[in-house]
Amino acid sequence: MISAAVSRSRFLAVLSTLVCSFLISGCLAEGKTEQSPQASSVKAQESSVTTAPAPYPDIAMPTVRIQGSNTIGASLAPALAKEFLASLGANKVQQLSGNQPNESRVTGILPDNRSIQILIGAHGSSTGFRALRDGTADIAAASRQITPEEVAQLAGLGDLTSVEGEHILGIDGLAIIVHPANPLNKLSLEQLGQVFSGAISDWTQLGGQPGPIEVLARDDNSGTYDTFKHLVLTGGTKLTGQAKRYESNEELAQDVASKPNAIGFVALASAGKVKVLGISDGEAAALKPDQISVATEDYPLSRRLYFYSATGPTNPMAKDFINFALGRHGQKMVEQEGFISQVPSAHEVQPAATDSDNFIRLTQGAQRLSVNFRFRPESWELDNKALRDVQRLAEFIQQTNLPPSRLMLIGFSEKRSDELGAQILSEYRARAVQKALGTYGIQIPAVTGYGHYRAVASHQSLQAHLRNNRVEVWLTSPAP
Repeated sequence: MISAAVSRSRFLAVLSTLVCSFLISGCLAEGKTEQSPQASSVKAQESSVTTAPAPYPDIAMPTVRIQGSNTIGASLAPALAKEFLASLGANKVQQLSGNQPNESRVTGILPDNRSIQILIGAHGSSTGFRALRDGTADIAAASRQITPEEVAQLAGLGDLTSVEGEHILGIDGLAIIVHPANPLNKLSLEQLGQVFSGAISDWTQLGGQPGPIEVLARDDNSGTYDTFKHLVLTGGTKLTGQAKRYESNEELAQDVASKPNAIGFVALASAGKVKVLGISDGEAAALKPDQISVATEDYPLSRRLYFYSATGPTNPMAKDFINFALGRHGQKMVEQEGFISQVPSAHEVQPAATDSDNFIRLTQGAQRLSVNFRFRPESWELDNKALRDVQRLAEFIQQTNLPPSRLMLIGFSEKRSDELGAQILSEYRARAVQKALGTYGIQIPAVTGYGHYRAVASHQSLQAHLRNNRVEVWLTSPAP
């Protein structure tokens, strides 16, 4: 009897410990334990794409139809398409012009002599969602996130905000460009909005040389313009009616290069031979778009590039193409095309002028990895990019034989009136990432929260909260 009572007592003690552990930290990463099987499935699918001898044997001419963003469709999608067809064993792979401007098709011949093709239309992000709705596309390419209205219109294809429907292809930075001879080096988001709305109309108002500002902008179908409008033309501000509009990034950049008084915005990969300005948000330091500032999405005009598809696509080739693009080889293509891939890399970074002495000591001698983990709005859930980045970081650690003890997770929070609360919440976010990595067998012991300090956005909007609520990854120097 005594032995039974002791056993029961021990069982209850263990059970109590487990329940407390769940209540304190387990709920922060609820559902994350399901990531590993999904990630393994993605990996297996990508692997199968490259080894299948004669794919899609029941389809006479395997075809994928991509419609949408010019930023993606101009060169990135065709480059991915060519590499993907080659990975299937296709030969005579070539890119041909389509029936209209900004359209192309990539074709090849499979080992069993069947033709295979990927059709690409690049008329703007909005056209991609319309094509998905009309059934004339398998994949919508977008340089902005899908809107709630579009989600509702496409509900018949599943939840396109889920990890099965929304796929982050890479990261881009909207480059604010001026003529190479322009003496200006930086602008704030507020000044940028005033320029593009026409409230500031002469360069002298910004400390530049006298001359009227000539505003160049992408057209209304463009996801590039939609992102710019969302990030810059806020609070009901509208683009000046004097702006010259463009369907193509490249054409806009060429005109800025030839017009001394012009200013415009393009995808980073299209900046060309122009001057790129640094941009600041609130009290944060001005940043130019580069690999680390864009990859971590600290740069104020960073944006994600997306593929959207039905959550249960009936076209197996479309699903394989997406998995290829998100995999390591596809991400190399993203980088080769001038965008920022999502494969983690380590970078030396200089302390910002606003960094505290404590933070400088904390990160002294450390390198920063090119990944930030962010969360769904008003949630502890990792967003769709972060879910994939957990797998990518785990692979990076395993493939480089990196001791997890050298990594440090630092959480940050949005601005709060309660400083202690902000510090606690930022640490909880870091522990949520720690737990998610644990599902891959990666145990990172160094976890801390830094509260609402070192903000990268102005605290004034939901978008700012999403950017400030983040977890950074730092790589410390090896022990001597």
